[in-house]
Amino acid sequence: MDKIQKILDKLTKKKRKQIMEIWQKITDNDVANLKPKKLTGFNNYYRVRIGKIRLVFKTENNKNILINIDYRKDVYKNL
Repeated sequence: MDKIQKILDKLTKKKRKQIMEIWQKITDNDVANLKPKKLTGFNNYYRVRIGKIRLVFKTENNKNILINIDYRKDVYKNL
């Protein structure tokens, strides 16, 4: 089981649904209204904030690829 699936399994249904909707927007390149922030020290890496949870994705060839979903304290450790 991958790390993203473990995090999603720990969340409530409401929060999981919210994250899945945002994940879909990220993969569809519809991130303008999500207010992504560029991560310093990384090329083409961005994050979207949902409360204490962060979704980190990178842009490659005009496609967004989800890298990690985790709580704020742990999400940046393994980038």
